[in-house]
Amino acid sequence: MKTIYKTLSALLIIALVPVLAHAEKLESGDIELGISGSHMGASLSFEGEEVTSGSLTTFTGKVGYFLSPFIEIAGGVDFSRDSNKIDDLGKTSSHYVSLTSCLVFNFPMDGPTIPFLTLGGGFVVYGGDSYGENTSYLFPSITGGMRLFASPNVSINFEFGYQHHKNIGGWDGLNRSSFIAGIGISAFFRGD
Repeated sequence: MKTIYKTLSALLIIALVPVLAHAEKLESGDIELGISGSHMGASLSFEGEEVTSGSLTTFTGKVGYFLSPFIEIAGGVDFSRDSNKIDDLGKTSSHYVSLTSCLVFNFPMDGPTIPFLTLGGGFVVYGGDSYGENTSYLFPSITGGMRLFASPNVSINFEFGYQHHKNIGGWDGLNRSSFIAGIGISAFFRGD
């Protein structure tokens, strides 16, 4: 966990160097390509009763399209690894891929920063063993954060939020609530 905080601090300092530059305005037709990583504290529950707590590490790739300077539609792929300690089973871990979509609300301001709010969800696909038969999905996924532009076409993004994962491993009633802290980088291609 200390490594994540050191990495976040270092990237924040690097991002603040060009803070005197002004950000390009986001416009309709712009395309965003982004990657990010997050680490989450998670609470695992079965039929509403907490089973254990653990952690979830996720790496995400996404593509977004700006309908206006304020509204972006985006889709992505999350690669995740979760770790839990369950009394009877000991330590467990699993890997999975999530296919997600979301609406991103941007709040353009003067200067190099743009706050944003993301609302979305998606479906989860497990590799290897799958325990149950039910569809596993993420909903809701709510994050808020800040884009800090290092140049007119590149931003470093910081986000915090909440995510609910339903029917983990295909088991009906096995759910996870996670609080997210993440950092990423985006490149913007202007739609002239």
